[in-house]
Amino acid sequence: MRKTGIGSIAVAALLGAVASNATVVFQDTFDSGIASGGIWNDLNSAGTGWAARQAGGTTNSTYTLGLTSGRTLIGPAAATAGLAEPVLIRVDTTDNGDGTYAGGVASLDLDTDFGSGLLGQQWKLSHKGKLAANVENRGWIGFSVGNPANTPIDAGTALGINIFSGGAAQVWTNGVLAGSPFIPNAISGQVYDLTTTFDEVAGTAQISYVDGTSGTVDLGTYNVNFVDTSRFVELKNNVGSANGAGLVDWRVDDLTIETIPEPATLGMLALVGGGILWIRRRFVL
Repeated sequence: MRKTGIGSIAVAALLGAVASNATVVFQDTFDSGIASGGIWNDLNSAGTGWAARQAGGTTNSTYTLGLTSGRTLIGPAAATAGLAEPVLIRVDTTDNGDGTYAGGVASLDLDTDFGSGLLGQQWKLSHKGKLAANVENRGWIGFSVGNPANTPIDAGTALGINIFSGGAAQVWTNGVLAGSPFIPNAISGQVYDLTTTFDEVAGTAQISYVDGTSGTVDLGTYNVNFVDTSRFVELKNNVGSANGAGLVDWRVDDLTIETIPEPATLGMLALVGGGILWIRRRFVL
């Protein structure tokens, strides 16, 4: 019993050390605390619960809205099944008068350079989301990371991904199309999780997509080249056309950037864990 207790304490201590290396650098839950309705095009004021929404991270950020035909809503009017209170990134499509509707773009740029907290590390960028079902497969939703972060074609953008409503995707690195992965089922109407894991030592990024219909889909691992020490992030809803009037909505929730333990730390955990197991077998059995 005594040896088992010592082993358990050692494992717990090591796990604590590993956990201490994992840091949430940025998180926005978009939970505004607004009782009803919502606030258009103002994610940054005190009235939207700005500080409380981002309390889970070590770094805060304001947002800049960029658009040709769009706006954003913060508040419970944007709620949907599986997303408690997301931010709504809306494109207002235009009636062409002939039964078709022209699209537009709405983007959210994080105003913070996260480079100082991420440079040379392993880290994850993730969010939950849902794209409206009324968009045709001519536009896309996506994100980009770099300096500038500009989905999809700027040479300074280390990585950008565009996902079309039907499940096709494009991955761009430094302005070059690097891959065209595919999600088995249409993403429109689905609540999904999208996570990109950057390994700045190896110079790679792995992208994983999950929803209730397609399951877990590996969208590939790509070589990434950051042009400098800056790490900006952009989200973009780009609508080519829509099947109906007015509105194409993309809801985003729990936008998170976090560092993850270094491989050497994880290797130490495995080594020590194996040593403890050997000790238990040698002296207890």
